[in-house]
Amino acid sequence: MKHTIAKPLQNHSEAPLPFKYDKDTMSGLSIDEIVSKMGTYDELRGFLKDFTGPLIEKMLQAEMDTHLGYRKHDTSGYNTGNSRNGGYAKNILTEQWIAKIEVPRDRAGTFEPQIMPKFQTRTLEIEDKIINMYALGLTTGDIQAHLRDIYGADVSRDLVSNITDKILPDIVEWQGRALNAFYPIVYLDAVHFKIRENSKVESKGVYFVLWIDEKGMKEVLGFYVGDAESSSFWQQVCNNLGSRWVKDICIACIDGLAGFATAIRNIFPDVTIQRCVIHQIRYSMQYVSSKDSDEFMADLKGIYQATTLEIAEENLAKLETKWWKDYPISVRSWRNNWSDLSAFFQYSPDLRRIIYTTNTIEGFNRQIRKATKTRQMFKTKASLEKVLYLATRNVTKKWDKPVANWGKILGQLEAFFPEKVEKYIR
Repeated sequence: MKHTIAKPLQNHSEAPLPFKYDKDTMSGLSIDEIVSKMGTYDELRGFLKDFTGPLIEKMLQAEMDTHLGYRKHDTSGYNTGNSRNGGYAKNILTEQWIAKIEVPRDRAGTFEPQIMPKFQTRTLEIEDKIINMYALGLTTGDIQAHLRDIYGADVSRDLVSNITDKILPDIVEWQGRALNAFYPIVYLDAVHFKIRENSKVESKGVYFVLWIDEKGMKEVLGFYVGDAESSSFWQQVCNNLGSRWVKDICIACIDGLAGFATAIRNIFPDVTIQRCVIHQIRYSMQYVSSKDSDEFMADLKGIYQATTLEIAEENLAKLETKWWKDYPISVRSWRNNWSDLSAFFQYSPDLRRIIYTTNTIEGFNRQIRKATKTRQMFKTKASLEKVLYLATRNVTKKWDKPVANWGKILGQLEAFFPEKVEKYIR
């Protein structure tokens, strides 16, 4: 039966005195009678708040009846070897408020309540709320203040931290989960955060690995917290991929990460490396004077927006002739990395569009930064990993559609990597 709150009186002067919802008043009343006596939402909320505790107590008493095998004051319980032994007070933090209850005890000390286990002082709903607030970027202090303002609950920062620590095993499991054997495209990029370590604040790079699988769906493989980009660090990352059953990759899109190309080829020797053109532009433009920046940028567009590799190489040669004297570092960086910068020219526009830049993973990184922007520093590596994992979970649950034109893109991949695609996609 669907119940509604009685419509409030229109004339405030005619409003009755507040309904007294104590145990004696409520005794023997039906739900309809209780609701009919309430005129406002505040009265209903007050009723629910005051009776949450008694309802939990009744459920605990029912559990005690089952545990002992007889009801309270029942003579069948005489001389059974165990009986009730009073109770102890306990405050429970619920989803809405704090409820004060009395938990029954038995003389043998064998009663283990199920609805509210020993040592538990909060419901799972409030724990979920705390974890969700943490995922949104709220600090333990923010969450503490929020719970105090909204629920009137005096919760310590240590308790908030302990609740969020419950997801640490989930992070370990997620980071070690088995992966598919084949991923057509992989992206790698880094975001930097400050962590207090060894009594000083240090900047740590967090390196995200994002895939597009054979169905065109994006997936975050994981993240790795490291001191600095290096061949040994990236070798550990690539070794981790191999140990989790990844056998083949077609194209790896990177932002010029130091040592990564060598590391990934050690595990996947025939992978194609595509260096991010946008990162290359940013790097080369930082050495160009502002008075020449527009003209230099126009010449760069002639390279990376060329329709064919031949035209791109002709324009690169022109850039070299024109600007080498003034900006040798900028020009040389294009020439030295050209083999990895130009890989995308061999593919169709649809495939070019998603590999010539790491925008796919940078868009993900922007969402991660939203969840961490309120924190100038993380106290521990674990606190950083908790936020990153929860933020990743929130972002990726929205990834329910494949990459646009994936059918055409997969056809292109099959033309260039026939053995890999045909092996895993039939």
